[in-house]
Amino acid sequence: MNHRYRANIKTYSDYYPFGMKMPGRYGNQDGNYRYGFNGMESDDEMFNQEGNFYTTEFRGLDPRIGRWLSTDPVTHDHMSPYNSFDNNPIYWIDPKGSNADDYLIKANGDIDVKRTDDKTDNFKYEDAKGKVTDLGTFNKNDNGYVNIDKGGKSYSITNTKKTKRYMQPEAFAAFLGASMNYYNEYSLKIQVNQFSTTDGGHSSHGGNGQYIDYRYSNTNGDKNEPVWSQNDNFDKSKSQYMVNQLVLFGYNSTPSNLRGGKYSILTQQGFTTKPALDKTEYYTGHHHHVHLQNYDMSHVSVVKKLSFSKPDLSNSRKVAKIGITPSKYGSSGGPSIWEEIWYKTKAGFSKLSNGGWGN
Repeated sequence: MNHRYRANIKTYSDYYPFGMKMPGRYGNQDGNYRYGFNGMESDDEMFNQEGNFYTTEFRGLDPRIGRWLSTDPVTHDHMSPYNSFDNNPIYWIDPKGSNADDYLIKANGDIDVKRTDDKTDNFKYEDAKGKVTDLGTFNKNDNGYVNIDKGGKSYSITNTKKTKRYMQPEAFAAFLGASMNYYNEYSLKIQVNQFSTTDGGHSSHGGNGQYIDYRYSNTNGDKNEPVWSQNDNFDKSKSQYMVNQLVLFGYNSTPSNLRGGKYSILTQQGFTTKPALDKTEYYTGHHHHVHLQNYDMSHVSVVKKLSFSKPDLSNSRKVAKIGITPSKYGSSGGPSIWEEIWYKTKAGFSKLSNGGWGN
């Protein structure tokens, strides 16, 4: 055995979930290594304790309480602007102290995006009542297309090769908005046959990452089976509803509103030369799926920060304010109380916010 090369460990650390170092389970041999949890720079002068404060490009983190000491550059009305990693440090990372490209998809067809320069995009959907659902964070490839590696709340993926699971983020946001409206209406998922390829192409077409093929709606619900527009399991009403939502979100180049010489939605009624659905155009070979292309980018608004609707608190009253003193790790003299505010409405209990920290 050759012992010629041996690792010389300069530093090691075990952490609690939000980045606080575990006592007796870390070391820094020469004291020159400044980085730690999530690759953040450790600032031990802040509380005169090692590993109890991290500084990032945008702000500082106290890992003992899992809170930033200044507000998030991207604010959410349903969440404290001081919380870190959406209160889920196992799932999320935030090495800069900012968010990924953040898409807020609203049920009325509006899409807002807060831009960043990293390799991930996050998508959230806000329904007509202001309830926000996190639809996930997706990695982007070198072409800027998001990798849709699995099905989501409002869609499933059927018979799709991994090389055909990419989309332009803006177009994917539009599909998510339309399919979430569909899901909220029928409690059914859209079954996707394929998205775009890694370079944005699709079925030998040139590529801009705006392509999707999905099945027509099925009278048998979410059953995983082919649906042809001339067969008994073709649900025309539900299929038309999904098309209407896609038009609302920007797949809106239709026979009555043609944009750029290309239609956005292609269908076929059986083996005829007619479209299967209104607001779509006939194209041969589309009797068993709907084809999307030519997305209208004007539906996406770039904003400095996302603005979420506040819950409808009319005819409501505040019913609880809960103060909890968390476990203390040392004496920093910092914040110590967490509060949540709940309201009683006709629909039941609604949390206005996750509160904040105070002394």
